[in-house]
Amino acid sequence: MMRVLTSIAAAVLLAGCATTPTPAPGAERDPLEGFNRAVWGFNQGLDKVAMKPISSVYRAITRAPCAAAFSTSSIIFPNPGRS
Repeated sequence: MMRVLTSIAAAVLLAGCATTPTPAPGAERDPLEGFNRAVWGFNQGLDKVAMKPISSVYRAITRAPCAAAFSTSSIIFPNPGRS
């Protein structure tokens, strides 16, 4: 019983050490936040304008041949883990 109480007391005391002080109001945590947000916005615009149309066309063109290739390869090369 004493061991359990000692363990609980140690856990409670150590939990107090796990907290961090709160930053001062207005303190920046990331000095490059503005740049990061600009790059993120650029990437989102690029995805909408260029990458989504390209991937849609690619998927439409390669859908049937790729499906047939995967189907054929699964017949030719059975699962390596099975005998």
